[in-house]
Amino acid sequence: MNLCYYSIKVGTTTKESIKLENEINQYSRVLTEEEFDTSINRPDNELPIYDIIIAGVRNG
Repeated sequence: MNLCYYSIKVGTTTKESIKLENEINQYSRVLTEEEFDTSINRPDNELPIYDIIIAGVRNG
C-alpha cells in the first residue's frame, strides 16, 4: 500500500509558530518591530507549508 498525494507549496513557517501551545494561548501579544524583523527571513529555521489537493492509496 502506497500513499499518493498531490500538493502545492503555499508558504513557509517556523516550528515555534505551529506549536499547539501557541494556538490555544489565551494571552495574545503584539510583536515589537525588533521581534518582527528578527522572526522573518530565517531560511535555516523555516518549514514548508503545502496545501494537499488530493490524497489516496495507490495499489502497487
